[in-house]
Amino acid sequence: MTQPKVRTAPAADDTARFLLDVHLYEYQTLTTRATYYIVMGTSTWPLIISFIGFLATVWHNLPEQESSRYGFFLFWWIGALGAQLALIFWTFLVCEQYKTILYIETRLRPLVQDLVHTADFWLYEQKLRGRTRLKKWLELQTELWMFVAILAIALYRVLWFHRFDLFDWVGLAMNLVVLVPLSLLARSAAKIRHGWEC
Repeated sequence: MTQPKVRTAPAADDTARFLLDVHLYEYQTLTTRATYYIVMGTSTWPLIISFIGFLATVWHNLPEQESSRYGFFLFWWIGALGAQLALIFWTFLVCEQYKTILYIETRLRPLVQDLVHTADFWLYEQKLRGRTRLKKWLELQTELWMFVAILAIALYRVLWFHRFDLFDWVGLAMNLVVLVPLSLLARSAAKIRHGWEC
């Protein structure tokens, strides 16, 4: 008669190794996701340039009467609006990358550190912490430059063309409205980054 097999609890070392493997797989998944965010984010800039080039071509090919009436609105105001929409997407991706880093630094790192009994791993983000505090609100400069660009377009319209018609008011209003979510996203990105840098 054979004895039934008794299941023994895994050794502490085996459990620790298993947990470490799980955390490392999670880390690899998160860094792969961050890589995809970076790739998508870098495609934003060529998209903005292509969109502006497309609008310039459309303006150039408009009949003269329509060009003088709609060309400025189409190229400058719609161009700025399209750039801001692309920057909203880009800033959203930056927020997602920062959330990934925040999770790794505040949740995943302590779990792994308890298992390996050292803090000497995944050191890149810690190295970035030592950088100057002048970059504290770095994410907000994109919105600042967009605001300056919107004001420059309005001034250019008034000083160079000596008019500011209904289309200009519509373009200005649309761009200022879209600037609000862009600024909120940038502020959110800065706050998330401060979560792991502090």
